[in-house]
Amino acid sequence: MKLTRYYEVYASFLLLCVSFQLAISDDINELEGIKDSFEGVGSKTNFVIIIADDLGQQDLAIYQTNKTGEYRTPNIDRLAAKSIQFDHAYSTHPRCIPARVSLLTGKYPARFDVPDDIDFRYRSKYFTFDPGQLTFGEAFQRGGYDTTFIGKWHLSNPKNLWDKTWPWDQGFNRTYGISVKGNQGNYFSPYTKDGYDLINFKPDPEGTYLTDQLTDVTNSVLTRVKDDPFLVVLSHYAVHLPLQAPQKEIDEYQSLPTYNKEYIANVENNEFTKKYRNNAVYAAMVTSFDRSVGRVMDKLEELGLSENTIVILTSDNGGLSTSSYKKINLMKEWKRNRNARKLPTSNSPLRAGKGWLYEGGIRVPMLIRAPGIKPRSHSCPVTIADIYPTMLDMAGLSLPPSQHKDGK
Repeated sequence: MKLTRYYEVYASFLLLCVSFQLAISDDINELEGIKDSFEGVGSKTNFVIIIADDLGQQDLAIYQTNKTGEYRTPNIDRLAAKSIQFDHAYSTHPRCIPARVSLLTGKYPARFDVPDDIDFRYRSKYFTFDPGQLTFGEAFQRGGYDTTFIGKWHLSNPKNLWDKTWPWDQGFNRTYGISVKGNQGNYFSPYTKDGYDLINFKPDPEGTYLTDQLTDVTNSVLTRVKDDPFLVVLSHYAVHLPLQAPQKEIDEYQSLPTYNKEYIANVENNEFTKKYRNNAVYAAMVTSFDRSVGRVMDKLEELGLSENTIVILTSDNGGLSTSSYKKINLMKEWKRNRNARKLPTSNSPLRAGKGWLYEGGIRVPMLIRAPGIKPRSHSCPVTIADIYPTMLDMAGLSLPPSQHKDGK
């Protein structure tokens, strides 16, 4: 009897292993099929990469089961309808700096001795990006591309602008709107933080919204480089803190019933976890980011570049849905009604958010629109480290033999 039970368990285990292997094989075959379709898209094809900061996958209606969404993102919906949508796209880290290192190099962040985020305020030792690494900016620059980086960089020592780790030393011909401090201090002009202005960036009149001005700069660059093969990276500060958005859009969301309700929050390890998307300011920030995406797409169409430009959209990590009691000063509200409306967003049904290795912290949106590629969604797991080598395949470029990559 016991022996029979043993064989039953053993047979079940073998069946599970075979099923798992078949599932993995299907994913690998599916991913290889996607990669094959990307190869030969066309040498000297243009690239536009749009990176959001702290935008969770569930912030976008295209990733929600009911496809409705609490945040209005019609332009991202439009892009998704023409793109390959990766439903299981992951960041390589739940926080900004390590994830951005990985995106830029195609390697896991642990290879750079940066397994966790760096707090510039409290550490005397700054993370310094290894200038010897070959970034995708350098790879494309060597391949004859005109390269531009616009917006958030967050990979260099703010005390040293000459250490060869800044975008102008990492393969980008021109750079606009870089913050020495990692993040800007204000979304409204003049955008200063701790006395530092954004680099190579003349603020528009006071009150101009940063997301809009970065888009203006991007579209100006596209007009300037339209006759040459180009790589343009628009790395938005949105939707990272501070929570600030144009008042008109905030009011539009605030008028909706969802944004006037009090919802309880989960508590885990002395932190709140927001369960519902009901912060009108954050919603307005997402819509502003979406408007930027739409404006860039429209500019490509206007310039006749849509059919010769690959557009990639992603985020560095999941949405910020958790915070300690003290950080958001909610202890009194917690004792009263467990209200967490002040938290930016919710990654529900995914667990937790930015800073956590749960799905909510590392699941990110990823869309790739490429000429001649059939729009569809895919469930095969991919990471942001895969973007670099995939771009090289698309452009017909190759890494030096000595350059290691973790991405595929």
